[in-house]
Amino acid sequence: MLSPEKKRWLVLIAFFMLAVVILVIFFSLNYTRVCDNEKCFSDSLASCKRAEFLKESGDASWYYKINGLSAGDKCEVYVKLAQIKRGEIEILRLEGKDMTCFLPYSVVESPQSDVEQCHGELREEIQSILIQKMHSYLLENIGQVSNEFTTVI
Repeated sequence: MLSPEKKRWLVLIAFFMLAVVILVIFFSLNYTRVCDNEKCFSDSLASCKRAEFLKESGDASWYYKINGLSAGDKCEVYVKLAQIKRGEIEILRLEGKDMTCFLPYSVVESPQSDVEQCHGELREEIQSILIQKMHSYLLENIGQVSNEFTTVI
């Protein structure tokens, strides 16, 4: 038979081991890999494993965070345009904006390449700029566009 002191120690050890197991499970489920190159990020995106990546290019800095699977077979990726390094003045308003994209599982592509799969302020601003550019193009080339329509009809 165990003495009360030994029972106390066994309960304390069991409690400690349970706490360690719970912490290991918690941290393994919430661990986010920090990638320092595109290959690491692409590998994480292909398997939709949690990861962060700051992509630097000549024009801009993009921050990506893979949050994991969402809505069954979609990979949820948070995208933020961290910094504009060069470009037209209207593009500067995109800096600091973000969106969440839902890519098909195992598809490795730049999340912002198809903004139709994204939701958020960055997507709305990108679409607004595209509409403004199309409007300006039409106004500048209205005669040419009108001639093309009349030849089609």
